[in-house]
Amino acid sequence: MSGLADLRKGTVGHWVQGGTQTAPIVPEASPIQTTLPTSAYGQTIPVVWGKCRLPASYIWVPPIATVTSTHTEWWDTITTTTSEMSCRLRFARPLVSESSWTLRKLYSNGTLIYDASQGYRAKGLKFRTYDGRSTQGRDPTMVSEEGESNVSAHRGYLDIVLTDFDIQGFGAPPVFEAEWIQDGATTHDYDTFQTYSGEIAFGQMIPVWDQGKLYGFDNADVYLYSIYATKQYFSFDLPGDAFTTYSCFRYSRVLDRLVYLASFGGVNNWKPVLIDGSTGTVIETSSASAIASGVIPEQGGSLVDFNTSALVVGFTTSSDQIFSVMLTVDDITPVYQSGTGWEGYSSIQCVTPGAVRGSDA
Repeated sequence: MSGLADLRKGTVGHWVQGGTQTAPIVPEASPIQTTLPTSAYGQTIPVVWGKCRLPASYIWVPPIATVTSTHTEWWDTITTTTSEMSCRLRFARPLVSESSWTLRKLYSNGTLIYDASQGYRAKGLKFRTYDGRSTQGRDPTMVSEEGESNVSAHRGYLDIVLTDFDIQGFGAPPVFEAEWIQDGATTHDYDTFQTYSGEIAFGQMIPVWDQGKLYGFDNADVYLYSIYATKQYFSFDLPGDAFTTYSCFRYSRVLDRLVYLASFGGVNNWKPVLIDGSTGTVIETSSASAIASGVIPEQGGSLVDFNTSALVVGFTTSSDQIFSVMLTVDDITPVYQSGTGWEGYSSIQCVTPGAVRGSDA
């Protein structure tokens, strides 16, 4: 009976009242090697023309900042460590002075992190390119670190300045390579789709760059296009419904699902609709309204993917309200709507995804 008495008193284990909670143990960040792999005094700088792929030499690196942070997601404590490095990389000297050069591709330890020909840029990658012309100014990142009077314009070279590049996953400053093209086109090449149906508004088009496809919605049907082939794959003929107004057309890459809000009259009963992104099948139209009657989601919303679900968070400037809709592979449900003037704000201008910090999203 003594054990039962202890349980009643709440003194056995931490799962009953009276237990002492302990802080999570945060592992130390992996040490970052600070030796630069391709930097040496007197190293030869090649002179180039036309098109070339070259390794880089580090010519400037300020102190590398390693930051470890933690935040709570549900009941888990998530630890994130970043080691952000800014640097100036030198690749070559142009044979022809005052010539124009364009960066086509950039590699880090052999991995492609930027490709101008495909419109690809690795997440978080920030850089500026310099082709060494006489009008070239000082780099803002270097000026902010060293002061304007201590920084030159470094004219006459093909350079790249990276800003806050995370090298934690590399363990050391990586080896960079780049493809440069002389006199690259300064204008864009535009492709015309060979087959085009419907009247797609620009605000209702969703490009999925990494998959080479594009969705369009004309308030009646959904259209799927190939970006690479520049033509229409097919259209999804949605079944007839009583809706007259549509908003917040979004796509979940994790779930391969399209979603939009639809209303019978534009101010009442905005129903979330879930559609299969590959077949166009309407999986579910929620019986519950995403927002209350009289509120119009004219500002659309932002979709955030999770492991097995996604969340659409939208807002309206007419009453400064926030609302959200949760979707899975086979279900879509409104989960939240704030009152007028969310959190006391009188003007909401933008909603964008971000990291979870403590109990705030």
